[in-house]
Amino acid sequence: MTQDLAMFKGLTPEQIGPQYVAPCGRLPGERSGRGHHRHVVGVQGPKVFLYKMVETPGATREGGPWSPAEIKERWAEISR
Repeated sequence: MTQDLAMFKGLTPEQIGPQYVAPCGRLPGERSGRGHHRHVVGVQGPKVFLYKMVETPGATREGGPWSPAEIKERWAEISR
């Protein structure tokens, strides 16, 4: 299923198999006190990394939900 993705070009099925992903499922959890909870771990064959999301200050408006047009109009403020 992933063999045709550009990030896996040149790698064989043996190099990107479940044996690389499975160890991430065994990471210590929240109960250990020093766990790896709340992380999204990426695995590309022998490479293991974290995905991170960054929250910007954003923008607030009064009067109910935003419309797509309002989001587009204020995107520079939202994304800074």
